[in-house]
Amino acid sequence: MKTLKYIVLIVSFCTIISCDDFLDLQPISDETSANGYDTASQIEAALVGSYESFQSAEYYVWDNVLLSDVRADNAYAGGDNPEVFAIDKLEITPTNSRLFKNWSNLYNAIA
Repeated sequence: MKTLKYIVLIVSFCTIISCDDFLDLQPISDETSANGYDTASQIEAALVGSYESFQSAEYYVWDNVLLSDVRADNAYAGGDNPEVFAIDKLEITPTNSRLFKNWSNLYNAIA
């Protein structure tokens, strides 16, 4: 009985303080016909440009294997780079420059 009173109290408190005035945000960008693409060639150029930014050779050749097969023990992390062996041993730190570079390249391409 005591817990039911607490539940009713909590629910009533949440409904009293709930307010959606602070959720009304102004849009940070507007889609208009002025900033859209006009021709099919512009759309194709934008698409090619977006995919081109993902074509980092190092990520799609070696680091793709490093971040998938090496971590799953399907391949051996060779070489003498300690950051590669850290990925192989799943001892990854936020200061790993290979991961930082890959994430930076991918998020810059998204932006």
